[in-house]
Amino acid sequence: MAVRFDMLTDAVSVTSGLPTAASYTLTMWAYLEVNRNAYSNPLEMKSSATDGLGDAMYLGTGVDGVSMGAATNSNSTATVTLSVGTWYRLAVVVSGTSLTMYCAPVGVDMTLAAYKKNVTAAALPASHAKMWLGKDEYEGWWNGRIAAFKMWSGALSEAQIVDEFTQFAPKVTSGLVRYHRFSTTSLAADAPSPGGTADLVAGSTAIATAADPAGIPESAGGVAPTIKRPYRAAVARAANY
Repeated sequence: MAVRFDMLTDAVSVTSGLPTAASYTLTMWAYLEVNRNAYSNPLEMKSSATDGLGDAMYLGTGVDGVSMGAATNSNSTATVTLSVGTWYRLAVVVSGTSLTMYCAPVGVDMTLAAYKKNVTAAALPASHAKMWLGKDEYEGWWNGRIAAFKMWSGALSEAQIVDEFTQFAPKVTSGLVRYHRFSTTSLAADAPSPGGTADLVAGSTAIATAADPAGIPESAGGVAPTIKRPYRAAVARAANY
């Protein structure tokens, strides 16, 4: 199942199990449930574990709530306009100072220029001390779903990225640092694999599950992967602007 984020304090926050080098790749399925007409960020990567400090890479929309792009403290890609109620294959690959974002509806060629945006971005985090999933460190929360988040140290090829969206379970296991399937029903705690700890924090209403993108198998054999269950770790709520 996908996880449904629907308020500021619904989030995943981790400070371990992150890429050890400047180059990395991440993929996820993302679904905008409601246009908030405000910054809406499914992910932020930070060089400092302290909110408000360090360099950052944001994956999210502009103030209109639908223009999806990837940005650093000083630069950004061109954007892709999201449609509410549509599943998108969302990926970022960072190699040195180069960043490429893919954002394409399921069933559409994600390598087309309309869905592939590049930027040579200054101020990309050279190291990674914290990751927010479902929001940024401030108030840019994602009002929608995320399914099968995967992250690797190192830059995957375009062919490998496209291939990762043919199933939920990771196909490339070398360099894999995080895999969040969000498959628990209670969502009392997240279940990252191959390791690390994380906390899926609910706000004043419980975090709910929602339907995955249709027609995607768990793996080529149709068998769900084994996922380690970590302990529940305390996560501080991010400061507001």
